This record gives sequence, C-alpha cells and structure tokens, in this order.
Amino acid sequence: MVWSNRAEAPVYYLKRALESGGCFIRLYFPRIQLCLEVYTNKDVDVNLPEMKRYVYMRTCLVSLSEKEVETLLKRLEDESFVRKFEQVLRSYPIISANIVAKAIEDVDALLKRREEAIAKKEAEERVRRQHVETYWQLLRAWRAGQQRDDPAGKIMRLEKGWATVYDKDPEYFYILYLTDDGELYEHRTKDILRSELAFAYLLEGRKIRSFREKNLQEIPKDVARMFAKLLKDAGKEELLVSLAV
Repeated sequence: MVWSNRAEAPVYYLKRALESGGCFIRLYFPRIQLCLEVYTNKDVDVNLPEMKRYVYMRTCLVSLSEKEVETLLKRLEDESFVRKFEQVLRSYPIISANIVAKAIEDVDALLKRREEAIAKKEAEERVRRQHVETYWQLLRAWRAGQQRDDPAGKIMRLEKGWATVYDKDPEYFYILYLTDDGELYEHRTKDILRSELAFAYLLEGRKIRSFREKNLQEIPKDVARMFAKLLKDAGKEELLVSLAV
C-alpha cells in the first residue's frame, strides 16, 4: 500500500459475496464521485480501505475475470495509478469491461488514445461548423421547391465537380457529388451530423470513404435535370446522354 494515510485514500470498497461463489465489489472514487461496480465469478480478497456504509454515486457496472479483478485491485493500491484510472473513468462516456481491461494493461496508452480521439472529434466539429450553413442552404433549397428548373442555389460548384445536399426521403440524408469526369458519388446516412461533416470534408477536398460510386442513371430525375443544365453550360454535352434526361 502506497498511501501514507488510509483515512485519505482515493478509493474505497464494499464487497458482496454471492451464493454462487462470485462477488460484486463496489469501488468508490470520492474525488470524481463515481462508483465502479465489478462483478467476478469468484470471491477475491481486497486490500483497500473499506467503506463502512453504502454511498450513492453514479455507478458503472462491468464484469471481469478473476485474474483481471485481482490485477485491478493490486494496481489500485498505487495512488499514481488511481489518479490515471480516475482520468479514464472521467473521460470515457461509457465504461466497459474492455476499457477497464485496457487500463489495467497500459493506462498511459489508453489515456493517450482517448486524448487523440477527443482532439480528432474537436477538429471534426470545427470543420463541420465552418461549412454547416452552406449545407443547410442547399438542403433548404430542395425542400422549398423554388427555382424548379434553375440549379442556382441548389447545386454548388466545387474545384473538380458539383455537389448538392438532396432531400430524397425523410429517413436518410443524401449528398451527391458529380465530378467533371462524369463520375457520380453518393453519401447516405441517417445521422445529420455525419452528413454535415462529410459535406464539409468534401468542400475541403478531403477523400471521404463513406461516399459510394453510383451509376449516373441512378441519379434522381429532378437532380439529373439540374446537373444536365450545368453540364451543358460547361460544354460537357457528351455526359448528358449518361444522365438519361
């Protein structure tokens, strides 16, 4: 035990043995006001300060093997590990047995991966917000049904093609991208945030794996008419045949 004063321990426990031979161990982390409830199929010894009464805290429940529980309890005797483990419990929105097992194995690597994931998410959010108004302008143009035969406002010119956000059905959000070479790509999702992010990346020239190549004849007829006008104005009449309009 590393702590100099057990009364100031950063983690406490309560244990409830089961008739089946297993047990529940409630690990209390008062600094972060969280309880990790661990189930294992065998009773194990705990060398941590015991909580004398039940204390209500936000609780996460995980099931671990006897070996994993024994290793976790041993590592929790080191306050430096406890502090890092508290960071794990704070930073992950959902605590699973897999996350706890990875923390036992290498808590520093787990925290680094989480920091990288958060940084990536924040960067994605900045890109999404930068272009989200353009996304909704295109989508609203289709929904409003204005300028039926005029692509202005409904389709956006990019460096190497055209893009539109098409409202085809109430369940999915669609992005259509037609390149100057006549290749058609479609992004389809039920998640509006993913759709907004995919559109933002498209505008920034990033490759989006979630775009799938489609046959030009699969393009919705009303969108095909809009693209046909753009192709004609750009002198690409040879692609008009493929649009089947």
